[in-house]
Amino acid sequence: MTVADGGGDPMRERVSALSRRSPQQYGLLRTHIGSIRTAIERCDRHYPTARQVFEEIDDPSLEPTTVGYLLTILADLDVVAIHTKSGAANRYDLTQVPEGALGEIERVLDDESDG
Repeated sequence: MTVADGGGDPMRERVSALSRRSPQQYGLLRTHIGSIRTAIERCDRHYPTARQVFEEIDDPSLEPTTVGYLLTILADLDVVAIHTKSGAANRYDLTQVPEGALGEIERVLDDESDG
């Protein structure tokens, strides 16, 4: 289904739900979507830790823990998956990131800040 036939815009709905459920997470994502998108696109690892994704960040205001938090938000939006092993750092599955999903989130966030 598409927006035209009544299917709605799933990513817009998920981002809007995030803004209602957790304004703090929404604001964090809105502030850093460009940096996390670039880092994910640059990362050549399939299952990196947050620190390994952080290594691809140019934004000096971000720390590894914030990158992990952003990746968890993206997991909640069904963009990345989290792989955990007891006693080890979370790993994030970047092999199944839907084509264009990060750009779509960025557009939704831009639209919502303009409107």
